[in-house]
Amino acid sequence: MTEENIRILVVLANPQDAERMRENASKVENIELVGVAHNRNAAIAELKKLEPDVLVVDLMRPGDRSIDLIRRVTSEMPKAHILSGSPADPPVDRIMLAAEAGALGFICHDVDAAEFTAAVKQVNRGEPWLPVHQTYEVLQDGAGELP
Repeated sequence: MTEENIRILVVLANPQDAERMRENASKVENIELVGVAHNRNAAIAELKKLEPDVLVVDLMRPGDRSIDLIRRVTSEMPKAHILSGSPADPPVDRIMLAAEAGALGFICHDVDAAEFTAAVKQVNRGEPWLPVHQTYEVLQDGAGELP
């Protein structure tokens, strides 16, 4: 029995980051990068046309509210699972806002192929993914809010 391909669409402002994602996807069986969008409108159009399983959304895209895109996608296209990302560690509040909006996980764009694969497969199953160091930072940041 062969496993079906996990189809991903990436929404990244930086073409080099998109190429890195394409390289990571090409190294893995059963993961196919079906498209790249560079802004919210292109992402919505590509989502409707391509119907990917996983959407990787850059949290730090300039001039474009990634959190709004995540909210819209989770409300209008619940079958598309969202993995947020950024070129470097974003402020922890961005990861928390992405999760609140419906993203199931977070990766850095320079992630290696093994972690990329694990994150995509887990999010595709509808399960959360967060690297250990990010989990610790989120917990530390949230602890300051506790009474």
